[in-house]
Amino acid sequence: MSEEVITYIPDIYEKYHCLADKCPTSCCKGWVLPVDDETYERYQNLPGLYGRHVRSHVAKHPKNPDMKIIKRLMGRCPFWNCDKTCQFQANGTPELMPLVCRTYPRETVEFYKEARMTFVLSCPAIAKLFIKHPGRLTFHKADVPTEVFWKIENEDEKMFAFLKKEEEKLLDFFWNEKEDMASLWQAMYAYVYGKHDLIIRDKLSETEDIELTLDKKNQGVYALLNRPTYSFFKIETIDHMVLDCINYGALSVREPKFYHLIKGYLDIFGKQYLDSVDDYFDKELRKMLRECPDAYLRYQSYFSWCMNELFFLAYENYNIIRQFLYCVLYTQLYMIFDLVDYMEKGKDRSPERLAEVLYICEQGIQHNPSLKHNLMEVIRREFL
Repeated sequence: MSEEVITYIPDIYEKYHCLADKCPTSCCKGWVLPVDDETYERYQNLPGLYGRHVRSHVAKHPKNPDMKIIKRLMGRCPFWNCDKTCQFQANGTPELMPLVCRTYPRETVEFYKEARMTFVLSCPAIAKLFIKHPGRLTFHKADVPTEVFWKIENEDEKMFAFLKKEEEKLLDFFWNEKEDMASLWQAMYAYVYGKHDLIIRDKLSETEDIELTLDKKNQGVYALLNRPTYSFFKIETIDHMVLDCINYGALSVREPKFYHLIKGYLDIFGKQYLDSVDDYFDKELRKMLRECPDAYLRYQSYFSWCMNELFFLAYENYNIIRQFLYCVLYTQLYMIFDLVDYMEKGKDRSPERLAEVLYICEQGIQHNPSLKHNLMEVIRREFL
């Protein structure tokens, strides 16, 4: 990383500790593990039988020949020891771990002259931290360099400044306004889409005229006319995502816990009529929020976390409305599956169970690259 780059890390950074052999799942199994070029070069230079052993477990990705991956054995990394630790770490050679393994669950992305570290909630340790410390993330400058997971090759200083300002403005609005998330999402959608419309027409300088307001009369052409509801994405659209994109083959074997949540969703929402299912979801969610008021702060925190993680990625493609809609979509999916778990287990769920539902959803939805592409196709077809 160049010396001019300033890295910002979340204030919860010091609270994170890997659960290691006590982890209820593992980042060493069930994942595609890409090998970055720098690590692959290290493998090529390893001498003797050990080098041959390591290289024998590297292969080309079957769908992307340009990508090299660690070949899984019985669904897990071959370098995962019986004590549930990484062989490279145990040997004192962490540099031989692929970049994704060295950094996970940290994810540092470099934009222009800054880099930001976020944590991914698919990690049980981070999910537990999230449940224990809800609220808006804050960041501070890192004292030591951190390894960059991804660098966005863009030198557009104006767009960088625009995104920094807009992210802060949107999150201030989201946390400070007293309306519920249903109304806030609608106002933010009209605002972001209005700005996006100008950006794609190369009119960034005119975006200052767009107003972020709860007054529908002043929300412009992208104001949503329906009453505020937590079905921002209609359940019909969500159903397409669940059936066509999420509930894919062999899920019951590969992700049994996530499969159970999907089955619960189908059992509950599959019994509803299409013209009333959105009202049903909204009614049941609001009922849960009355009985479990702490859930609202969790959902606020989750959406805000997604914004910190995803909104700035528009620096690569300038598509701010897509990034915003991802944040809303992931939050609504999390709310749905959390509601399903609540309706099944009741309001007295432990913090451990709340964390489990969260990281199950993250593993099954957000941190699944092929699924993410499919979800975007549904969004594009049915919402944009």
